[in-house]
Amino acid sequence: MNKVENNLLTYNQFSKIMIFSCITISILSLPNDVVGAAKQDGWISVLLGGIYLFYIIIGALYIAHNYPNENILILNRKFFGKFFGSILNIVQLFIYVVYIVSEVSGISNFLRVYIVDFLSSFRVMFLYIVIAALCSYKGLKAIGRISEIVFYNIILSISIGIIALVKGSILNVMPVFGSGFINILKGTKGGIYAYSGIEIVLILYPYINDKNKLKTACIRSSVLICLSYTWVTFATIFYLGHTFIPKAIWSSLYIIESLRLPIINNFRFILMFLWIFVSLTAVAVSYYACELILKDLLKKLKRNVFYFLSVPIMLYISMLLSEEIHRREITYPLASIISIFNVLYILLMVFIIHFKKEKAHE
Repeated sequence: MNKVENNLLTYNQFSKIMIFSCITISILSLPNDVVGAAKQDGWISVLLGGIYLFYIIIGALYIAHNYPNENILILNRKFFGKFFGSILNIVQLFIYVVYIVSEVSGISNFLRVYIVDFLSSFRVMFLYIVIAALCSYKGLKAIGRISEIVFYNIILSISIGIIALVKGSILNVMPVFGSGFINILKGTKGGIYAYSGIEIVLILYPYINDKNKLKTACIRSSVLICLSYTWVTFATIFYLGHTFIPKAIWSSLYIIESLRLPIINNFRFILMFLWIFVSLTAVAVSYYACELILKDLLKKLKRNVFYFLSVPIMLYISMLLSEEIHRREITYPLASIISIFNVLYILLMVFIIHFKKEKAHE
């Protein structure tokens, strides 16, 4: 890998980047995505959706074990040739562009409703993309350090869900499995969407400084992601009930709004402000993935040229999704297609590596 030595991540930094690849603005609307089918068992659908998360991780660990210093951008060309390998890398680029514009437009829509309704979508998105691009431009090591700091924002936000246990009702999640196994399985579609982004491990695994800790970093971060999403969904259903959740666009936010502190007038705005940094870090991670892919495709591409040209492109695409309902109508089906592609792609890569190993031993 080119210049890997200058961007090696510690175990902790790698773990946090993995977390930020998944936990995005989607956590605020995740209950909406699963209760339609699974009703009060939506949290079980999210938990089962974690199977996709661990499938990606297990496949990535197998690939990394056999090719610890070559990520999929290199392996694509090695296994499929320069032409088809480049096509697969272009597909990877498309995936991360989708993640960026989905997150940017999603957080912009959210902020304009609750905090900065006086700003246009263009201004919010422009500022967001520029700041995320600057963070990415600082390099992977800088993103790792930012992730370590901003991670505590996630912990604080998720911990607020404890309020639901005090103000909610156990009846809202009863009877367990009452919606039926088939409906729970249908609900996993929304859960799988939330885990999109974890495949960045396929690009970044050569960048951990201690390869012996890669497995632990991946598994621990994946468990935390899965438990966080499951907990937030459970707490939201427990507090609101599955019949009310579809009436709210960002249902998890209602738990935060229920918090009343005598010293702080509106705790919601503080948490929203903290969540801005979470979302910015997530965008910066995907932005860096785009840079790595484009530099692999265009060897002579200069970093400053990439960032200068990418900002208006990302802004233009994000502006097309400036209506939240329209954004979900576009990005959710795309996320389903991406998930299916990732499942088949990793399966193919594992088979190829396995047969190459067998052939080498003959």
